[in-house]
Amino acid sequence: MLKLSLPRTLPNGDARLLIVVPLSLLVVWTLAWLLPSPAHIQTQISSRIPTVKIDYHPHRDPRSNWDQSRVAVLVEARPLGQLSALLLHMISVVPPEWRFVYLGSAASVAVVNASLPVQLHQATGKLEVRVTPPDLPAESGADINKLLTSKTFYNDVIGFAAEWLLVFHADSILCANSRVSLDDWVDQGWDWVGAPWQETDNYGGHGGLSLRRVSRIRRLLEFQATYPDSGAEDRWLVDRLALMPGARMANASVEGAFCVGDIWHHQPLGYHLGHKALHAANIGGGGGPEGPDENLRGSAVWQDMARRLAIYEYCPEIKLIMEMKLERQRCEVAPPVPVAVKPADLLAVRS
Repeated sequence: MLKLSLPRTLPNGDARLLIVVPLSLLVVWTLAWLLPSPAHIQTQISSRIPTVKIDYHPHRDPRSNWDQSRVAVLVEARPLGQLSALLLHMISVVPPEWRFVYLGSAASVAVVNASLPVQLHQATGKLEVRVTPPDLPAESGADINKLLTSKTFYNDVIGFAAEWLLVFHADSILCANSRVSLDDWVDQGWDWVGAPWQETDNYGGHGGLSLRRVSRIRRLLEFQATYPDSGAEDRWLVDRLALMPGARMANASVEGAFCVGDIWHHQPLGYHLGHKALHAANIGGGGGPEGPDENLRGSAVWQDMARRLAIYEYCPEIKLIMEMKLERQRCEVAPPVPVAVKPADLLAVRS
């Protein structure tokens, strides 16, 4: 019979092995039990990786990205060089939920569409650039009066959902340094706000930069219509809006903080220039070294050099829309400047 005999003692290396192996297994099993499972680690890693979502709806109107009840409109048929710059500035200072509509002639639309930033805003639905309807051109003041008092404009052009309308012309602008926004004026709920014509006006104001409540105008146009000799659209509208039941019309003291035209107010939301202000920026105009310009008499804003300089300081972007001369063009008629002149004095001489 075969018998196996084991040594009574193991070598030192084998004895250590019998101790190390069980301890190693114990450590591995303990760590495996304490540490999270691979599936849990994968879930944690996946939750920390940023995700990308493409919100692309090829059949959805991009205008739906914006508040359809608030629309800003510029109507200008002349192919002016500053149109794109003015539109982009107004888009930057008007609250972001507003959408914009530009109406013009084929020539002016071509000028606006040449701007790449304008094209980007059109792609997002923020800005809509359109040629005026064939039956409602905008080639003259009479054309614009007809357009802005037509049902087609308030129903089809700006859309039925529109409740608040900002109308701004090529000679008006909102200021980036204003401490209030356009929405602050919307919250006040006026039917019409514009630059006051007279300091004693109880209602109404220039339509060149005006905030209008569309539902009230639509209701008016249901039973009122203009004629070729009805005059300016802003005067025609405000005279009738003021007589409607429940009318909320701002007076001149309130409107001055919204827009300045011919009546001075300190740091309004915006400015509507008109022919007086445009002429004031020309050489020697508006109370310069040659004295007051006859075309500016009666303008408490633009005839005063100190007030013009204050406007340039508060709202420098107003120079986008002013007929200002380059210094090189002015040097032949500008008065000689003393050697020891201060920068402020130099600015006063040149304005």
